Amino acid sequence: VCSSDFDPDAPPPPVAPSKILAPAPRFSAQTVLVPDVVRPFLEGLVDTHPPSAAVAAIVDRAQQGNYDAPAERGATPDDELTLAFIRGLGALSKNQVPQAAAWFNQSLKAADDFLGAAFYLGVTHAISGRDTEAIGAWQMALLSDNPAAVYPVLVDALLRTGDARQALDVLDEAPAAWSNEKIGRAHV
Repeated sequence: VCSSDFDPDAPPPPVAPSKILAPAPRFSAQTVLVPDVVRPFLEGLVDTHPPSAAVAAIVDRAQQGNYDAPAERGATPDDELTLAFIRGLGALSKNQVPQAAAWFNQSLKAADDFLGAAFYLGVTHAISGRDTEAIGAWQMALLSDNPAAVYPVLVDALLRTGDARQALDVLDEAPAAWSNEKIGRAHV
């Protein structure tokens, strides 16, 4: 550019859109199988779909991180919904991703208001390298009983897909859902 071509009053040239690549950790299901993450989802499930006393005992164990559920069908539709979700957690804990996805899909079909199943279905997508699908599931799960668990995995997935702008937007809304203690433990 010649100095005679420079017009100091001219607007700056447009900036081409670009993706910002920020390092994001590889997704690990172990981070979302801990009792602190699972417990609020289970509590929301049993509040809206109360299981029988026998299945309630299985829920109590699942809240402590034991995701073993009997193979036989539950006595009621709410029992079966709860058992399907816990079976999905168990399959996920054993890295049986397709089986876990099937259990979480069954849970969603039985109760489309149970967004904990959507959250964990997103987990199966992320494990399988389908972050775009995981993002969709996790955006829905933001309306769940445990949004604080959703924000870190959603932001990480957005970063893995190169959508740093959307990740920043999600972080802007995150403080309303997180306490200061939980923000300090975020992945980003």
